[in-house]
Amino acid sequence: MSNPIIVQLHPETGGIPTTVALSGPRILDDWEEGQPIPNGYHTETRVRRGLIIGGAVPFGVFYVFSLMAASISQDTDERKSTSALFLPAVGPFIQAAQTDSSTGTFFCVLDGIVQTGGLAMLISGIASPKTVLVRNDLGFKMELRPIATNTGMGLGLGGSF
Repeated sequence: MSNPIIVQLHPETGGIPTTVALSGPRILDDWEEGQPIPNGYHTETRVRRGLIIGGAVPFGVFYVFSLMAASISQDTDERKSTSALFLPAVGPFIQAAQTDSSTGTFFCVLDGIVQTGGLAMLISGIASPKTVLVRNDLGFKMELRPIATNTGMGLGLGGSF
């Protein structure tokens, strides 16, 4: 005699059996606005992490190089000012216009292009979030929530699972 199969309905997925609810992908990021939302999923808005990382790394690395070059130059040669390199993204272009070295101009323009492109990617990744579908049965969810009491207001950290 075989044991009976017990199927429990998952309440957060609209009655989908737990075994089915747990078998789908965690995130559906190819979903487009206007398409029906599959049972067991909900929409969430997320920043574009790839753009943020892909922009922050080159921007940060080249900006640190600019800061190092400006610092070293000011320590070694007091006659020439390289203080424009302390400005992010636009500083290398300003410095390129002030230098009389063709090599210095080339590297300043290259530095400015990479910094500006990285900064544009970083801002774009933050400013244009993407809507994705996330499974309802995923575990713990943490979020900031407003709190109002009789003595004041503020933010609190809340969660659900």
